[in-house]
Amino acid sequence: MTEKTWKPELLLRLLMGFLLCIGVGGLTAPLALGKEASATDEGKFVSMVCFSLVMHGGGLLLVAHFLRGHGLTWAQGFGFRETSLLTAVTYGCAAALAFLPFAWTLGQLSATVMELIGTKPEAQQAVKMLQKTTIPLQQVYFGFMAIVLAPVVEELYFRGLLYTALKQAGQQRAALWGSSLFFALTHANVMSFVPLTVLAFMLVWLYEKTGNLLSCIAAHATFNLVNFVLLINQPVI
Repeated sequence: MTEKTWKPELLLRLLMGFLLCIGVGGLTAPLALGKEASATDEGKFVSMVCFSLVMHGGGLLLVAHFLRGHGLTWAQGFGFRETSLLTAVTYGCAAALAFLPFAWTLGQLSATVMELIGTKPEAQQAVKMLQKTTIPLQQVYFGFMAIVLAPVVEELYFRGLLYTALKQAGQQRAALWGSSLFFALTHANVMSFVPLTVLAFMLVWLYEKTGNLLSCIAAHATFNLVNFVLLINQPVI
């Protein structure tokens, strides 16, 4: 993979800005709607929309500013021209499809272990909201967030920036484990922690294999797409 040289001060500024986006996104809807309205199903959906738009939208703007500070284009910063678009997407989709059965198995094993120790397995909050809703507009938004927004922004930050920065500092193992565990932790769900950690390992391998972050984005999007389709068709299945 083409080595990057991220400036520490710009990286720190970027991470601080992203944390600010997370904080602002989490507070926007509760402050605007009020405590009672935010607790309803509609309020929770509005809160999620506000949170994701502020976090993901702000995150993309911060990355653009970060790249300008380095004098790099998006293609130069994340290897978009290291391989062809077709090659990157093919690698990503194939890797995700091959990994999915393994991920489902790990999820079931995690749920079984949780039940054995007396803990109730629960899906992520976004997944539970998607399972409840029958409103097409909400389903479209969840799909856009899962298949487009989340894969792009999460891959930029976790593989493109965090993993690369730690590796650049000479910490290969810390780069792999640190970025992968943090990726899983940010999803705030015990049952999906192990599958997401292993998914992150696979995404790092893809980035090293192709040098093109598009392969990671394609894999992440494919992984989420298949799970999304299964979730919205769960009653029929």
